[in-house]
Amino acid sequence: MAKSDVKAAFARHADGLIVHVDDVRRGLKCECTCLHCKGLMIARQGRVQAHHFAHHGPYCGGGMTWLHRTAQEILTRERTIILPTRRYGLASGMVTFVDVIKEANIGSRRVDCLGLTDTGARIAIEIRVTHEVVDEKLRDFRSQNIAAVEVDLRHLSKALPDWDMLREAICDSNEHIQWLHDPDASEKELAAMRAFEAHTRDLAQQLDVGPFSDEYDLSAVYCWKCDAATPVFEWTKERTVPALPADEDTEPPEPIPRTLSIGYSYMAGVSYWGNRCVECNMLQGDFYLFQNKMEYADDWFDRNGNGVSCWDV
Repeated sequence: MAKSDVKAAFARHADGLIVHVDDVRRGLKCECTCLHCKGLMIARQGRVQAHHFAHHGPYCGGGMTWLHRTAQEILTRERTIILPTRRYGLASGMVTFVDVIKEANIGSRRVDCLGLTDTGARIAIEIRVTHEVVDEKLRDFRSQNIAAVEVDLRHLSKALPDWDMLREAICDSNEHIQWLHDPDASEKELAAMRAFEAHTRDLAQQLDVGPFSDEYDLSAVYCWKCDAATPVFEWTKERTVPALPADEDTEPPEPIPRTLSIGYSYMAGVSYWGNRCVECNMLQGDFYLFQNKMEYADDWFDRNGNGVSCWDV
């Protein structure tokens, strides 16, 4: 074995099956090849070191490919996985697949395994041995609303596991499995977010702030002065007023709600369009809004979010 070679617990036998090092004959008589490069492997079954496969020739640099592909093999054989606890109390537990496809294509992405249930549901299964799932793939799972989990096997990367150890980590426990995207939770988050948006619009109407443009992002805060709930309007245009009177480049979108007006920040030394309390008319400074608008949302989600936190959406 070359000095840089990686010990492997599994290899591919001449009959095409993935086998454990203890299930074959010793040395080159094992008739096995590397799961990465397909080069000849030697079964080391001595008394000093843990039993393992090593390359007969130069090491190919395949790293932990053997563990990754053996995990895929177990999923296709067993066709079961225990889903991790889902957020907001939704049901989880063991799922039995009618089929598990290795290296399946979903849109423009390839996943390690794709589990198919008898109800037609699909669950993408990513196996982590070294590298985590890239952000682009995570975004695709979310944008396409595809159920996806990650099986984290990093704790076994130096353990030279046998079949039972791998099966327990992948199929018999969810200790090392996490959701990458949970469609049911996402739908619940979306419903809660829409309900909060409707609430802030109702609040603005109830407090008679007047008509306002759809260009505003609407939220709410507790006034720092009187603690009254008051709507907050934000928009993308520059709000600082370099000279009075304000010109059209710095004015908020029309129509402007009555709680928006020009105020002066002594801290920043500038005039700007800001939100005022609907009850006491005190200016709600941008710094205050940045720090405190999540407090109002947090209180509302605690009462009405059905388990969804404002930090989730």
